Amino acid sequence: MQNRHPTRRTVLAATSLALAPALARSRNAASRAGGLAGVSVVHSFDPEGPGDDGAYPRGGLAAGPDGLPWGTASVGGTHNFGVLYRVTSATGIEIMASFGGGSPAIGGDPRGELVLATDGFLYGSTFWGGSESAGTVMRMDGAGGLSVAHACLEAEGYEPVAALLQASDGALYGTTQKGPSYDGYGTAFRLGLDGSFATLHAFAGAHEGSPPARPLTQAADGLLYGVAQFGGRARQGTIYRLSLAGDFELLHTFRGPEGGAPACRLVQAPDGWLYGTAVNGGANGGGTIFRLWPATGRVERVHSFPAWGQPGSSPGAGLVLASDGNFYGVTGLAFASAPGRVYRLSPDGRVQAVASIPAAWGAEAPLYESEPGVLLGTTQTGGAFGSGCVFRVEL
Repeated sequence: MQNRHPTRRTVLAATSLALAPALARSRNAASRAGGLAGVSVVHSFDPEGPGDDGAYPRGGLAAGPDGLPWGTASVGGTHNFGVLYRVTSATGIEIMASFGGGSPAIGGDPRGELVLATDGFLYGSTFWGGSESAGTVMRMDGAGGLSVAHACLEAEGYEPVAALLQASDGALYGTTQKGPSYDGYGTAFRLGLDGSFATLHAFAGAHEGSPPARPLTQAADGLLYGVAQFGGRARQGTIYRLSLAGDFELLHTFRGPEGGAPACRLVQAPDGWLYGTAVNGGANGGGTIFRLWPATGRVERVHSFPAWGQPGSSPGAGLVLASDGNFYGVTGLAFASAPGRVYRLSPDGRVQAVASIPAAWGAEAPLYESEPGVLLGTTQTGGAFGSGCVFRVEL
């Protein structure tokens, strides 16, 4: 496997005097907004600076082969098609590889989180690349070597933008937001570690929901569960499930009170419920936390966020179940005019804000627990240079 970026460069976080005032302003704004501490910036992406830094990370972080948190940024790097990086400390990251370039085309514009598979490689999706420029599934090693595990084709489903899941059978499962064919509504697929590929289901659009552009999760019953952000009979999204063989079942159509426009990977709690978040709907119109009982398809609203445009509204990412037994999530879309929040959902259903995120920073990826009591996250924009950042919250 060819290493597409043999020269790695350590990029320290922007701890210069130029960043200090920005952090001070963010913390002051957070204090005025409700007495919350601001997040601590680990690294502000700067694609115009020295080296091959990236920008605009669209996915969160995941455990890498060395145990460190790894992630991607969607642009920047040598070819301006994004970078692979790892978080090396509380104050810095290391650029491991640049996406794009090569023949056949190495994927570019990576989206979603990475997954560390049982073969020791990281896998992730790219919006662009492959023989038809329809997107790829990329394979990455611990030294930053990149190779194409699968190049998507329009006829089978294209533009994979969600994180992959390694299921109990060892295969990788994912979704595409378009296809099959030009006018398709998206697909679910299976990719074996040996390279074998199959389209499991092609979505029927208005009824089943579209696009299925969020990751799948495997529940304790062995089935795969996912959401489509729009579509369904009420046009506010759906929840569906798949067997590993591709048998499809529509479980729920969102109608507003329980949420609308779900934008998350579902996460199963110890009590068996699957929890997720929706950008819209609820009692105030600013989004919800909801839960699904897999055996019956019953959906309940757990929490309504404040009205659209208010601090802490509109969760654009799902939840993570931390080692303390609580769920944690983020709010704050890239175009939001009010500060976002890092929040805690306790097992008894109480929601509490634990940190503030400046307005319009675009916290739209799930958090990652790097060690007990420490959460890392990413923002698509914001940071010292407006190109996104990696941030840290100590609980």
